[in-house]
Amino acid sequence: MRTALVLLALSLFAAVPPSSSYDAPSLETRITVKPVTKDDYLLLRRVQPDMYRCSVIVQDTQTKESWKPEDVIVGPGETDRNTTTVGPFQIEVKASISKKVDSMNAQVTVMRGGKVVSRQVSSFLLEKPS
Repeated sequence: MRTALVLLALSLFAAVPPSSSYDAPSLETRITVKPVTKDDYLLLRRVQPDMYRCSVIVQDTQTKESWKPEDVIVGPGETDRNTTTVGPFQIEVKASISKKVDSMNAQVTVMRGGKVVSRQVSSFLLEKPS
């Protein structure tokens, strides 16, 4: 009888499929902040010296595949955000700059299927461009 119970338990265990939990990729997020006056080319409506560009690259550390969402450009006292669908991800980039143009905050949220996979919040001290 004991052997039958053990066999029954083993057969039930073997019949249960493995859980279909999502394996989140290991992501690396790089945020770059620079004055728009340092851009290689200037396509803004009106370039102002106190405007900054926040650029992001998200990379899967295992496959080395990378995704680049749209940049966010902000001026003194502004906050802006862009959400871009790239590859399997929706990447939201939010940036805000102080009125004094001495600090900037950036937040990058990576989602897959509506679920947050990664979030990075960074703060930057800014120097006036020379």
